[in-house]
Amino acid sequence: MLPDLMYDPNSPILDFYPLEFELDLNGKKQDWEAIVKIPFMEESRLLKAMACENFDFHIRSILSLRPSAREHRLTPEEKQRNTVGTSTKFSYSTEEPTLYPSSLPGFFPPLYRCTCRMEAFDLPTLDGLHLINGLCDGVLTGVDALAGFPSLKTLPHTAVLGFHGVNVHGSESRNKSMVVHIENPYEHTKPEDVARKMVGERTFMGWPFLHEGLVVAVSDSLFKYEKLAVVSGAEAKVVSTPHAPQGLGHWKMKAERIEQVYSKRSGVITGAVDLLLHVRPLKGLKRLESGAFVKDYEESDKEAEHAVQMCLPEVVSEDPRYLERAAPPLSEEFPDGSKIFFLGEHAYGVAAQVSATTEKSLSVVLAFFPSDKTENDQFKTIVEGRLSSRYFPSFKAADIIGITGRALSKITSSFMVITSDNQKINLGLSLKFEAKALKVIDYTRKDGRHWEFSEKAVELIRDYKACHLSYTSLSLCSTTGQY
Repeated sequence: MLPDLMYDPNSPILDFYPLEFELDLNGKKQDWEAIVKIPFMEESRLLKAMACENFDFHIRSILSLRPSAREHRLTPEEKQRNTVGTSTKFSYSTEEPTLYPSSLPGFFPPLYRCTCRMEAFDLPTLDGLHLINGLCDGVLTGVDALAGFPSLKTLPHTAVLGFHGVNVHGSESRNKSMVVHIENPYEHTKPEDVARKMVGERTFMGWPFLHEGLVVAVSDSLFKYEKLAVVSGAEAKVVSTPHAPQGLGHWKMKAERIEQVYSKRSGVITGAVDLLLHVRPLKGLKRLESGAFVKDYEESDKEAEHAVQMCLPEVVSEDPRYLERAAPPLSEEFPDGSKIFFLGEHAYGVAAQVSATTEKSLSVVLAFFPSDKTENDQFKTIVEGRLSSRYFPSFKAADIIGITGRALSKITSSFMVITSDNQKINLGLSLKFEAKALKVIDYTRKDGRHWEFSEKAVELIRDYKACHLSYTSLSLCSTTGQY
């Protein structure tokens, strides 16, 4: 708005805008990530300079003239922006859409169907109120904090301020960091005892952001300990399995990586990682047929290893979203008048409404439409006809048609040829698409790794063979094995 204050040699606040200044990278790599070390603004000097004309600083200082106001150099829009205005609230309007003109014609188009209502909004004030210094009464902190609020106090630890080289944006910090040392309560405990106590039980991992999981095994540098029932029906016992030769180095790499990540990324010294917990994270709750909700854990492919000293067996405040629940009464789960979808045998997927409930059953009113029965009958006929169609494996279909399996594979997918005038033509039937795993209903299907062709597909390929053999240079006969 008044840029001469930033570069005029006689500007009284020229020192606020130095041409040369220092950059403090503070562990960063790029200049634009650095902290710019320029003087802080002094509000009184800035306002005083804004109240004076700036094109004749030097002359005025010589003549000792009193500076005049400079507001006349501001446009009405700039003056308006310098005032304290009112807050505006935007909300959805259920009325008819209106035309809202562009706020910057030539750059932004108008809104032709504006469904927003704009009105003045008075911010609430603290008249008659006072701010409370500190936390409100009853707030839970530390180990008692609610789920989702991390705390260092959930594990025994000590802390010291020192140089540790914590990774900050890809570079080691050159300043001091608060380094946390974790106390390992399992340091002198045998792996078998840890496995006996923790396998099959839940644990909370990812400290300090705790997430629940199920411990399925414990391992050290030589063995993996699991609970197995030697005899069917007997109590499960801890069984140790030695690591494969290549697994010894793999386990050591995992343990070192866990220790390194905590140390360099978080400034947490875990101590030696001698035991790992094999944990399957909690996925959520699953509903049983009885209506009860029980915890559902990930499969073995999502299993992860965690240092035993970084996991907790219990927490004070559990996440209420993942608490197991018994089956609620039907009257509570399906109150009278609630809308549902019926999944019974004769009206599957039909919309319904609950009319009454007992301890073990529901009374519902099904919503049928006159056209539904006709459409369902037509659909059933199509499905029954599709099921009755016979499919042949590719080698059998090729034998029936009298071509090779390779020729069948080519002509039933995309088959590009170049004509004499250098045009590409697709001579394929496009009945299957291997790369996209797509099929053509009623003609092809895939059984595992192998394609199958229906009777309709075989007839179509026969017609294709009869039509194209008269002018194509392809030899689709099974005797040569080429095409």
